[in-house]
Amino acid sequence: MFTWPTDRPLIIAHRGARSLAPENTLAAARKALAVGADMWECDVHTTADGVVVLMHDATLERTTDVARTAPERAPWRLADWTLADVERLDAGSWFLEQDPYHTLADGEVSAEEAQTYVHEHVPTLQEALAFTKTHHWRLMLEIKDETDLPGDRTIVEQVVDAVVAVDLLDQVVIASFNPRYLERARRHEDRVTTMLLAREAPPDPVRAVQSVGAQVYGPALAVVTEEAVAAVQEAGMATFVWTVNEVADMRRLIRWGVQGIITDYPQRLRALLHAGEETRG
Repeated sequence: MFTWPTDRPLIIAHRGARSLAPENTLAAARKALAVGADMWECDVHTTADGVVVLMHDATLERTTDVARTAPERAPWRLADWTLADVERLDAGSWFLEQDPYHTLADGEVSAEEAQTYVHEHVPTLQEALAFTKTHHWRLMLEIKDETDLPGDRTIVEQVVDAVVAVDLLDQVVIASFNPRYLERARRHEDRVTTMLLAREAPPDPVRAVQSVGAQVYGPALAVVTEEAVAAVQEAGMATFVWTVNEVADMRRLIRWGVQGIITDYPQRLRALLHAGEETRG
């Protein structure tokens, strides 16, 4: 079973260190590890041939060069592409072209390092798990909702089986907004640690998490409350909050005693914790 520290929150790098490298790639995972994240988070969907890959969106155009290289295949649904097709896409150059967090312009990512992101590929779940295991690290896997897609039938069990196969049950948290997915995960393997993501605050967070057999409450920053954090902790569970990018919010959540902070800027949270400025209580 996954465990969390009690003296400080876990630094969880959202989609890898996505402010420093293209999201949901091994480059982003490497950067998250380099800047001191305790854990990285990634999103998974399935391809047309049933392979689980790292991708946040249901379509490919935002984070690959698909619109330029295959305009005739619009609207570029991942569910319509085989793994072989996806592996030919460039999932890194867009980061250089768009500089979404201005980290290239600000010099936080050098031009030389940015060039290494060109032709970065879309990783498979197996690659993400292998990277995590090799580095004795931790991983939060968000299973994206594939309701009404072919992958809905098998994605949960595929993810759980992949985690079990590489003996990472103690290092992985499986998260989803879809409570049915979490229930399926626990039925398939009752040792797995699961996390209920929430865009809106449930009336009773403890009951909501327990009702799906989860161990972690995952509220959005906009809806988390100190009272909910305390209640979840009292019930023996954890709270991981997303997506926390401002230092003032990080400080507040540290004082509240959350167990995990999911951020696009793990380097900021690491610096804050390393400076010893923030303590519980």
